[in-house]
Amino acid sequence: MSPSEPLDNPSVLGTFRRARLQLPDFGKSLGVTVCLASIGASGRLILPALLAKVIDDGFDRQTLEIARVTKLCVIAAIATLVSQLAIRLAAYRLGVWSEKQMVTLRQGCVDRYLNMSLDQHARHRRGVLVARATTDVESIARFFEWGAISWLINSVLVIVLSAFLLIADLRLGLVALAFVVPVVMIMRFVQVHLLAAHSRVREHVGTYLGKASELVSGAAVIRSYRAESALKASVEESIQSRKRTAIRASGWGAALFPTGDLLSSVSVVTIVLVGISIGPQDSLSKGVVVAVMFAAIRLLDPVAEISENIDLTQRAVAGLARVLDVLELPVELTVESASEEELPPGPLDVSMVEVWYRYPLRPEESDQVDQLDQVEQVEHVEHVEHVEHVEHVWALRDISLAVPAGTSLAVVGETGSGKSTLARLLVRMSDPQCGSVRVRGVDVRSLNDQSFRARVQLVPQEPFLFDASIADNVRTGRPGLADSAITEAAARLGVQPWLSSLPAGLATNVGERGAELSAGERQLVALLRAEVMNPDVLVLDEATSSVDAALEAQLGAAIERIGVGRTLIVIAHRLSTAARLDRIAVMHDGECVELGTHDELVRLGGRYSNSVERWRAAIES
Repeated sequence: MSPSEPLDNPSVLGTFRRARLQLPDFGKSLGVTVCLASIGASGRLILPALLAKVIDDGFDRQTLEIARVTKLCVIAAIATLVSQLAIRLAAYRLGVWSEKQMVTLRQGCVDRYLNMSLDQHARHRRGVLVARATTDVESIARFFEWGAISWLINSVLVIVLSAFLLIADLRLGLVALAFVVPVVMIMRFVQVHLLAAHSRVREHVGTYLGKASELVSGAAVIRSYRAESALKASVEESIQSRKRTAIRASGWGAALFPTGDLLSSVSVVTIVLVGISIGPQDSLSKGVVVAVMFAAIRLLDPVAEISENIDLTQRAVAGLARVLDVLELPVELTVESASEEELPPGPLDVSMVEVWYRYPLRPEESDQVDQLDQVEQVEHVEHVEHVEHVEHVWALRDISLAVPAGTSLAVVGETGSGKSTLARLLVRMSDPQCGSVRVRGVDVRSLNDQSFRARVQLVPQEPFLFDASIADNVRTGRPGLADSAITEAAARLGVQPWLSSLPAGLATNVGERGAELSAGERQLVALLRAEVMNPDVLVLDEATSSVDAALEAQLGAAIERIGVGRTLIVIAHRLSTAARLDRIAVMHDGECVELGTHDELVRLGGRYSNSVERWRAAIES
């Protein structure tokens, strides 16, 4: 199940079984805690039992036996003290255990997010993924802080008090237990609705977080297009939807609150009436009646508390199920063990062999999943065209090309032709469904992941910068890199004058997502970050697509320098960039339709030649 999809009434036991598979220590170390909770709950049984003895033996006789009553009171005090100590110790142990589980859940979410493919990240809204690791985990933590110990103590208490009622007097015990049945039925009825309600609340929380995140990160676009009203309406709608679902969930929870008190009062009156009707003539003593009344009140108290705790429990179960959905996400990129093949030193060539790739299907295309899965099982996909209405989902189709070591390749084409998808596959941000991407003749899926990523780097079209200094962003892949090494790398790329022009140089803070820098300056930082990694293969995704002419020239020079001695693949938006590289691949509708040098493709008179003619005409005009 997707972490962004609503849960379909997950059961408590089913969710806990899933948790035991993902959390090896989920069921461990709880035996002692349960025993302590049992001792604490059983200690509360002493009071009604001793109460009956005190009344029958201490007050019904002609002479009050003070010593006997005192002895019983001391026993009751000791039992109460032991009971409270056992409960406190059980709560402490459960608290320690729960914190360990929360650490595991949080770390599990972090590890899963780091290992998710870009396709998986794109498939789920950011707000939903953030909510899984924050809001949902916190709801689980709140439950274990109080709800879990309440369930544990009260469940044992219900069992031992029920046993006491039946042993003290079967007739009055059955009367008292009869009032538990309506509570249990109400709990069972409301449980289903609470589960569904809280699942919908979690879904709306994720939607709201995603919209709020867009509101903040897209502030510049919103302000530029005067879209405040539309965005505000969208966010407010998500807020109202969350409110409506939360109110419905709270309504179901609130329906349980008066149940315990109401039935407790009615049960006491009924027990008194039944006790009077039975009378002492049927060997029913006053002490037993009072003890049964006391035990009945104590029985319905934990039942009522459990009913009140259902609300918190369902929130925790829904949250745990959603976090488990994240932990159970399949690893789409098969990262092999450290003992696998590593790339040898020296220049690296790159090739793609009969590569077919499609992005994850949208919901409206789900009816074609079975057809596509069957297609993927064949060794070659020449027959894919026979699958009706499926061709459009392939972002890349039968791509075969090779980039010799130390040479450069420009990839050009219209928007949506598959250029950026090709770049993602080259650096293994995704794996193709058919065919293979090879480095030095070896399928990248069989290479050691650390070795591969140290030698093959990507500079994306919109490089992500952390809210830190330029130096810290540059040393992302090499945390211990000295500033002097960064300065040397900047000199090699010819960007040292730009760094020197900044007020704080390398210590300049770039702001959130690099907001303090221009688009071109962010690209310069990204190129510098790639340079210090010293990769053998470098893939640049439209690095000059959104910069002015002056900065384009500086970026172009930096690209030429960074490509020296390396295998360079550039996703080129501008033909001036493509013309400077060794060869050019022209993409159209997911296929490589032309491949050659700039002069060869101009003479060919095809798509590239037509694009060059339009480009020259635009310059001349």
